[in-house]
Amino acid sequence: MLSHSGVNFILHRLRLGHETARWCKVMHVADKSPLYHKIYVDLKRRVESGEFKPGDYIPTEKQLQDYYSVSRTTVRTAVAALEDDGLVAVQRGKGVQVVPKTLRQRWTKLSSFTDLVLAQGLTPGIRDIEIVATRSVPSPFDEVIPPEDQEDLLRVRRVRTADESVVSIHESYFPRSRVPRIDEIELVEAQSLYKLLQNRFNVVVNAVEDELTARKATSSEAKILGIPSGDPVLHVNRLGYEADSNLIELATIVIRSDIYRYIARLER
Repeated sequence: MLSHSGVNFILHRLRLGHETARWCKVMHVADKSPLYHKIYVDLKRRVESGEFKPGDYIPTEKQLQDYYSVSRTTVRTAVAALEDDGLVAVQRGKGVQVVPKTLRQRWTKLSSFTDLVLAQGLTPGIRDIEIVATRSVPSPFDEVIPPEDQEDLLRVRRVRTADESVVSIHESYFPRSRVPRIDEIELVEAQSLYKLLQNRFNVVVNAVEDELTARKATSSEAKILGIPSGDPVLHVNRLGYEADSNLIELATIVIRSDIYRYIARLER
């Protein structure tokens, strides 16, 4: 009778045999294509199938060399092709990490983060919610509302996710005369703050004016977003208006630049 370790050894050999057979099959598909391309196709399949999930590190360069029986140059070329596709990112000193799916936003129509994520087949999430009363707004908005004119405000801070991967940090300010309070549980259930505002307070953000800049993430932002400190982020300063052009929202949004794409079409 085989021991437990003996059974594990046989299973391991069978698994290796199966993987080798699968790789041999890959090698014989489209034989005219370069070797690095075949490895790229196989790694891409493994990422897209979920074998390597967002946040995971793919096998090391040496492990890939041994697995595919190829040179380091071939592995590097294949991985570079994955990086060009936006599927992985090289983290210096750590390895090659699978990145979350890229969010693409065409700015032709105002939509909430929740609607954007759902439209791309992903699951939106919200966490780390902070709701507090305040009389101060971030410095970029001092020109819009001078300190002496600032009224009681409700600050709503939250972290947004797509398929459980952190995408952005949102901080919105509303006049308490219009939005006196927001229940955290209701916000989690609604997911969309704009939807909750409309249903609960009949406040509709009808139009926004966004100012986008690129900058480096602070250490606290990087920790929340799961990126190295100093990595580039997109920073948005937003003014939200009701249908009568009444200013109803001030907001700042910090977005991971590696998984967000802004698409605009301009015509003459």
